[in-house]
Amino acid sequence: MKRTISTLIIMFITIAIVSFGFILNTNATFSLSESLSQAEKLCSDGNLSKAENMLDNSIYEWENRSKKIMLFYNHDKIDQVDESLHVAKIYAKTKQPEMFSAECNRTVIMLRHMHELELPTLYNIF
Repeated sequence: MKRTISTLIIMFITIAIVSFGFILNTNATFSLSESLSQAEKLCSDGNLSKAENMLDNSIYEWENRSKKIMLFYNHDKIDQVDESLHVAKIYAKTKQPEMFSAECNRTVIMLRHMHELELPTLYNIF
């Protein structure tokens, strides 16, 4: 009986940790994807300065959340997103709107891929 109770407790703790990680990662990736899409839209509308401000806010948000996300994601993927955000910032500062838009779209695609890798599907499990 003691083993059963211990097993159930461990199982519930594991499910809680996995659920917390999934929710945290989902919220972070969707929030950042949304703000990057808005920045890209501002840039395509010709307002690069507002797009740069939106990107700065996105970078600040990412830096705050990435420390928690590192518990659940591969660090290489987080580093790629971080690098892509800073490259987009360089493009915004050097007034290259086409490259800025492309880098924002690239980052959004990476974030979607990160989210898809976390979905509990048979393909991701096996």
